[in-house]
Amino acid sequence: MRKDISRVGDPDAVRGVEIKTYDKSVGYSAVLKDTGTSFDLTSFVTRARHSAFDATVQMTWDGTGMFLASQPKPGDSIRISEHSGILWIGFVDEVNQFNEERGNRTISITARSRDGVGIWRKGRVATRRFPQGTLLNAIAEDLMRQLGLSSNEFIVPLGGESVPHSNVQFVEQAPWKILEQVGSAMGRFPYTNAKGQIAFYDRRVDRVSTQTMTQERVKRIIGGKSRPSISRYRIKWLDRNLTEVVQEEQSLDRAGITAGFFQLHQHETVQWSEDQKQRAKNTRMVIHQSVNDQLLTIAVETYTEIDLFHGSVDVVTEGWVPKLATVLLGAMLVMDFIPDGVIGGGLFVIAGYTVPIGRVIRGIFEAGLLVIMMSIGTGEYEIFGEPFDFVHAINTTVAVDNAAPQWMEAQTTEENDLIFDEAHAQRTAIRELLHRVAAQNKWDAQIVDDPRIEPGDIVELPDTSRVFVTDYERQLTRGTPALLTIRGFRS
Repeated sequence: MRKDISRVGDPDAVRGVEIKTYDKSVGYSAVLKDTGTSFDLTSFVTRARHSAFDATVQMTWDGTGMFLASQPKPGDSIRISEHSGILWIGFVDEVNQFNEERGNRTISITARSRDGVGIWRKGRVATRRFPQGTLLNAIAEDLMRQLGLSSNEFIVPLGGESVPHSNVQFVEQAPWKILEQVGSAMGRFPYTNAKGQIAFYDRRVDRVSTQTMTQERVKRIIGGKSRPSISRYRIKWLDRNLTEVVQEEQSLDRAGITAGFFQLHQHETVQWSEDQKQRAKNTRMVIHQSVNDQLLTIAVETYTEIDLFHGSVDVVTEGWVPKLATVLLGAMLVMDFIPDGVIGGGLFVIAGYTVPIGRVIRGIFEAGLLVIMMSIGTGEYEIFGEPFDFVHAINTTVAVDNAAPQWMEAQTTEENDLIFDEAHAQRTAIRELLHRVAAQNKWDAQIVDDPRIEPGDIVELPDTSRVFVTDYERQLTRGTPALLTIRGFRS
């Protein structure tokens, strides 16, 4: 309910509104206070109306004066007031039905509330990151300042709800959708009030009525259509506590190492993902091909888990292998200096023969060296383990209308990652279920105009029925009865 206005209409009052437009260069404060340069449309208006979301104004002129030069243009502000009280502020969205001919000069404009024009519903924005503990009302305020609104263009109620996770950021979402998510976690819903400010109303349908109508102020009550209501409201939310999720054992990485006398220690690091961020536990090594599958056992193969993200495969060549190879090679060089023995043929035999003593001994050492070289092997290793991560579990809280027949069961599911805990989720689910069940029973009333009423109010009628206001409408043509049609549902 508006607090900035106290005057309500008389039962027999007629309309006497004033409609002005302001160029889009005129700031909001000047429009609100009526201090900026304006053009008064009142004398040209033939028919006009407005609701909480839009306004239409039809006008005629006589072909003289400054009307054409000052006529409304898309983007201009429009201010509707009566008895110095603001009824509605919006922005011109369309100029249509323009017709100029002798004796018939008409034009019609359509204006919309702030959330009905510009980026609010159709644009996509990214907010900054908000750390854990940031109040949700501060997020809403930051978003609106990001979109160029000053502090007098929005009203955000204080609340104790805050960001439950390490941080939160909204990306590629419509600004109005972000406000709805933030508002839902606060138990509220965004709307544009009569003064053109973005505000939030309380979603609870079981709260105390904001206004009570007497019999003489109610002109008509109209029951609207009713539809089968939902019987379940399901909300999915991200748990603020981390939960360990372990996968089944699987292959994590592979390694291949060639070992021999040429290098004593070979080391290869294995990791569980390319970005080195995957965690795993209970890791183990499987040897598909060992470096010792040759003639000799020449090395020791081991695996070490360094941390949760990677490990190490090590192949250590036995110390005697390079030593023996060195000794054999040296011995071969020494054997090259052993002279051969020569056996002659006697006095009457012309030829003798040579005994290759050094080469025989050298061949023995050379064979040993070749055996060592033939024992060089390549090992193939695979690491298995159980990958795991710490994640925020997706919880589901369901509110159920036990009075609904089973054959009429209908369910609505929504997600909101700003829910703090299970108690918060239950309050949200119950509130939304009650609101949506009640919203199926449309209920309108026509009353003597009361400018204090706005969306989110609960108006109690003389028959004790209550209307949760979602919209309203006024006929603004001069001389028409000063009535207000409120639209909503029975709460």
